[in-house]
Amino acid sequence: EIGELIVRVDGDNRPFAKVDIMGIPVIGLLDCGAQMTVLGFGCDKLLRDLKLKLQSTDLKLTTAGGSRLEVKGYVDLPVTFNGRTQLVTTVVAPTLKRRLILGMNFWNVFGIEPTINQDGCAVEEIGAELEEDSGLTEEEKQKLEDVKKKFKGFEEGDKLDITPLISHKIEFEDQYKNAGPIRLNPYPWSPEIQRSVNEELDKWLASGVVERSNSDWALLIVPVTKKGESGAEGRIKVRMCLDARKLNERTRRDAYPLPHQDRILGRLGASKYLSTIDLSKAFWQIPLDPESRKYTAFRIFGRGLFQFTRLPFGLVNSPATLSRLMDQVLGYGELEPNVFVYLDDIVIVSNTFEEHLRSLEEVARRLQAANLSINIEKSKFCVPELPYLGFVLSKNGIRPNPDKIEAIVNFDRPTSIRSLRRFLGMINYYRRFISEFSEITAPLTNLLKGKPKIVQWSDEAEKAFIVLKEKLITAPILACPDFGRPFTIQTDASDTAIAGVLTQDVDGSEHVIAYFSRKLTTSQRSWKAAEKEGVAALEAIEKFRPYVEGARFTLITDSSALSFIMNSKWKPSSKLSRWSMLLQQYDMLVKHRKGSENVVPDALSRAVEAIDLSKDDWYTRMYKKVLDSPDSYPDFKIEREKLYKFVSSPTDTMDYRFEWKLCVPEDLRVEVIKQEHDQSLHPGFEKLIKKLKIRYYWPKMASQAKKHIRSCNVCKQCKPSTLPTAPVMGNQRLSSKPFQILALDFIQNLPRSRNGKSHLLVLMDLFSKWTLLIPIRKIESKEVCRLVEDCWFRRFGTPEVVISDNATTFIGKEFQALLTRRGIQHWPNSRHHSQANPVERTNRTINACLRSYMDKDQRLWDTRIAEVEEMVNTTIHSSTGLSPYRILYGHEKITMGNEHRLERDDKDIPMEERDELRRKLNENVFKVVADNLKRSHDKSQKTYNLRHRKFCPTYLVGQKVYKRNFKQSSAAERYNA
Repeated sequence: EIGELIVRVDGDNRPFAKVDIMGIPVIGLLDCGAQMTVLGFGCDKLLRDLKLKLQSTDLKLTTAGGSRLEVKGYVDLPVTFNGRTQLVTTVVAPTLKRRLILGMNFWNVFGIEPTINQDGCAVEEIGAELEEDSGLTEEEKQKLEDVKKKFKGFEEGDKLDITPLISHKIEFEDQYKNAGPIRLNPYPWSPEIQRSVNEELDKWLASGVVERSNSDWALLIVPVTKKGESGAEGRIKVRMCLDARKLNERTRRDAYPLPHQDRILGRLGASKYLSTIDLSKAFWQIPLDPESRKYTAFRIFGRGLFQFTRLPFGLVNSPATLSRLMDQVLGYGELEPNVFVYLDDIVIVSNTFEEHLRSLEEVARRLQAANLSINIEKSKFCVPELPYLGFVLSKNGIRPNPDKIEAIVNFDRPTSIRSLRRFLGMINYYRRFISEFSEITAPLTNLLKGKPKIVQWSDEAEKAFIVLKEKLITAPILACPDFGRPFTIQTDASDTAIAGVLTQDVDGSEHVIAYFSRKLTTSQRSWKAAEKEGVAALEAIEKFRPYVEGARFTLITDSSALSFIMNSKWKPSSKLSRWSMLLQQYDMLVKHRKGSENVVPDALSRAVEAIDLSKDDWYTRMYKKVLDSPDSYPDFKIEREKLYKFVSSPTDTMDYRFEWKLCVPEDLRVEVIKQEHDQSLHPGFEKLIKKLKIRYYWPKMASQAKKHIRSCNVCKQCKPSTLPTAPVMGNQRLSSKPFQILALDFIQNLPRSRNGKSHLLVLMDLFSKWTLLIPIRKIESKEVCRLVEDCWFRRFGTPEVVISDNATTFIGKEFQALLTRRGIQHWPNSRHHSQANPVERTNRTINACLRSYMDKDQRLWDTRIAEVEEMVNTTIHSSTGLSPYRILYGHEKITMGNEHRLERDDKDIPMEERDELRRKLNENVFKVVADNLKRSHDKSQKTYNLRHRKFCPTYLVGQKVYKRNFKQSSAAERYNA
């Protein structure tokens, strides 16, 4: 956050900023009244330590009090602020009492602005983009808007017009004129990619970019996914590229000269008003000659054969045709020194607003006459500065783009012997440009004397490191580009980063034009080596595109795979093939160079690999002991500056190649465990620790692996929990009399009966276990409410409590209104815990009965449901010890009429005594049932709790917890929640 970098000093209410100058932290005053950044007292020592050379200047400085300051010169300082590094022109004034004043040129470069509040002056970040009409009056803004309307704009969805001035014709080399057509079979894509390709093809057809074809040629289309973009319904969005490599091999090269960047930059001077015009899809505004269209035919799997009607992306002569068109439209330099064109980039520069408007109007008129459309959103009008061809244009002139030195400025301090040697190797590569090279590097080379195990960094080494980095980003190592000479791009990739260097050969010496490096993402680190080298080449070329576009250059890499992917015989089937499509637009020669010779990009790509071994006491101690006395530690060895330990296999099945285990420093252990765990598809602890022990060793490996597994979010989200989350059984919901508590549930998705019934509504009294079964067609709230009220409430009375699950019917408005109207409490179960509803056990019995009765014709189940209900209500229940019928009616159900006569004829007990005995038994039946219910619950609770324990987790505010996801619907099981 930018707010953390703004501080107050000694009660001063003005803002100060923490900046970094080549590794030296400095606090500077943010002065919005100063036009320039100024180095004050102590600047001589700073410049001496950094070995910076002053440039002369006639600039005069005056303080707010009116006094003059002595100016010794100026220097372009690489200043790091808020994670970004920029070159800031800084005036050197030793008599200034403050060490550093950060003037408005610093504010502009880093995109911040002052605001005034009750606490004084504050700072806000305004972002990198400049306002288009920056510094214009309201009248000038209106005039500019009027001129912008004269340009022919283009918006997505519009049909892009074509220019009548030129068309692109494909001509073959003599040896290929009589050759047969090229026919390539399309490769099937995934359904998701196929849908996106079809969508893009439909857009091409609608806009007239392609048409259906009867050609005997058939090239390939390669879809390149657009990162972070999605189309309709969240589908992947793709850019389709024509694989024209075989066609380009046969094509005669167009000798039309491309514009020279050096001539353009040489004529560009300091200008107050700057604009850049971007043609919208420039190639597609050029028609393809009708005779040449058949050569661009391509197949789409499942759609047929198509051919381009516009100039497609990827043809070898496309830049030459576009350059010929722009020269024809804008007059071969007739509009200079105000208008410059490089391919589809048009730059207009002027020192007065009126002159700038005239130039814009003339460009608009010529583009309109040529029927060319521009991209209004990407075009910039009247901006104070803009990047162009690797430089930054502004009213102060042309300056190098600071992005090209960022890789060196951010080069981390070496923390291991290997990283130190790598840095010195990179410096040594340019030693011929550094005077007193041995003297400057002595503090660093002294760190390698005596075969040390770790780097003992010192103040002298720090100064040498800073000075050497400064040498790498200043002349004569860092040179201005000469666009009349060929460029070379050197790239490299390590396990953790990619890098590139743009160079030129001048009189037999290699000079650097720009540097580039970045870390790989977590997913990219798992890529194959060839893929890492591929993305290094792709991003380096894209980074240096303003220098090499339209010219032939050499790509040097230590990967032979890159030469392979650029071979047209190679079948595109992976991300490498898609990248090769993107590289077709460049005219380059790919060369292989050994990694040991590719020192500069190699050092940049591996700068992030350094490990501070001094933090790991065990590793450092063992490394030193083995290094000093290897014979005393036969189970350890050092190879290639890495420590290994011999661990014999406990069985004969272990691979002998892995008996020497790599000892992993503490800083890398978490990454090693994570990588093995992820690549093995998240195994459990036993499998993971066995896999780790095959190749690695370090103390307490098992406990660290177990800790990682316990904290792995993927495992927590995807694997079933092994924790005893189910608690002990709770207390019984007591019922002291019949029909006090009613339990409800559905038995769903039964076989559809002949009467159209598919579900069963089950109602059960919790005290007597009396059960009512009602077959229904559909589960609808209104019908269920009617059945419950008519069949239960009106027959047995209104209960005190109703127990149910969380089905939509029971928690819906209609059912809840019924309960509220009758004053009934609702006890819904906890979600996804059906065991809490007592009727669930009865449902199991009912299902078993139905299966037994309906084994011959399942469609008659609803006609036999009364028999099932009678069986349930007349059978002795295990919890109560009595049948539901006996509890409610005082006697067992009489199923035969002669039972009444047999009872009257019984002479052992007189009728009067029998009636009195039955009365006394019925008086105590509720007490007996209540006791039996409690006894049954206690027995079940004891058995259940043997397999469960009290589980009372405590959750803290802000702690991450996981909620189990359940299926919401299933077509196979016929339910939809």
